[in-house]
Amino acid sequence: MSVRGGAGRLLAAAVAAALVAGCVQPPPRDVRLTWLDATPAGVVPIALTTSAAGVLVGGTDASDSGPALVSPAGEQVPLVPSEPYAASARIVAATAGDGHLYLIGGRAGGAHENTRWTVWDGPLSGPVTSRPQEFFTFGGHDAGPLLGTVVVDGRPVIVGSRGGDAGPDIALYTALDTADGSVWRQLDTPPALHSSNGVVLGFTATAAAGSIIVVVGDSVRADATGTVQTPALFYGPLGGPWRRLDLPVPTSGPGLRHATSVACGSPATPASEGAAAGSPSRAATTCWVAGWAGHPVVWQVSLPDGVLVSTALLPGEPPATGDPVALAALVGGRPVIATNALTPSLVVLCGSSWTTLSAPGEAVAVAGAGGDGYLVAHDRLWRASLPTC
Repeated sequence: MSVRGGAGRLLAAAVAAALVAGCVQPPPRDVRLTWLDATPAGVVPIALTTSAAGVLVGGTDASDSGPALVSPAGEQVPLVPSEPYAASARIVAATAGDGHLYLIGGRAGGAHENTRWTVWDGPLSGPVTSRPQEFFTFGGHDAGPLLGTVVVDGRPVIVGSRGGDAGPDIALYTALDTADGSVWRQLDTPPALHSSNGVVLGFTATAAAGSIIVVVGDSVRADATGTVQTPALFYGPLGGPWRRLDLPVPTSGPGLRHATSVACGSPATPASEGAAAGSPSRAATTCWVAGWAGHPVVWQVSLPDGVLVSTALLPGEPPATGDPVALAALVGGRPVIATNALTPSLVVLCGSSWTTLSAPGEAVAVAGAGGDGYLVAHDRLWRASLPTC
């Protein structure tokens, strides 16, 4: 997007002010939380989602041979696989919305060991059934990852990506009710979500903000200095139009510069409830975007107007191997960031400053229920009561 003239200068000044005001290191405080092993019986945790009753835990069974899902009461939610790859799937993404569960399963297979995706739906208490699709719905030579399912205006939308002519393009899928169950079809990709010859896009995570679908990732372009990677937030309603918001990076140095997670909700609303409630599209919603740019970074963005409110550089050095993925969630209405730094930590916003807390390990999922934070690390589910501000 481009803004010209006086409006452009005002916008640039506002962004610079937000960057300077928000880029504040949290106080040098390391609170040792008491993390309790809360792993339910019968599941190796991978994915978390939150309903009014608490946290649901999805993953695989103890033998890693089939899917598993456990309710907030610790009971197995019945799963009904309708195809071979569903019977062996790992539940890698879960969403609770409008009284329903939407799951995505993945399992490598075929001659090239590509991920075979399965999609599931059903009531919160089960049974949750896999819905067989044509192979090319989610597969094929241009198939990319599925990021998750969001619920906007009571309608589930699967968000993923596919390979385009110039690089990855976003892929949005909606379900059609048929006599045989749910059939998913891909929608036309909005222009702002296509890679082009000048800018290659990447997509890493998704959430909902009322009627707005939110996707985060990055854009990559070349200039006279070389390759420039910029964290980015993409947002728009089902049917468009969509916009891209480039997120400022408050540091310099080597390493990836991308957004890796997003959690949206009003200050008084947990992220999972806010994402599924289908609030009016013009109601302001705060989204907290987590990522990395040499160190963990968190951006606060107001939607649907796409206003950058603040940017904060968090403490943490990159791990020795791999590309770090910071994860965002809301706990009791407060944003928390699992940094996945060399020394993993959980960073919590208290008032206008960030407080660094201990974490049990590198997180693959994070969620909140009431004042408790939940984190999946080392194939276990951990729970801790976060301190009040």
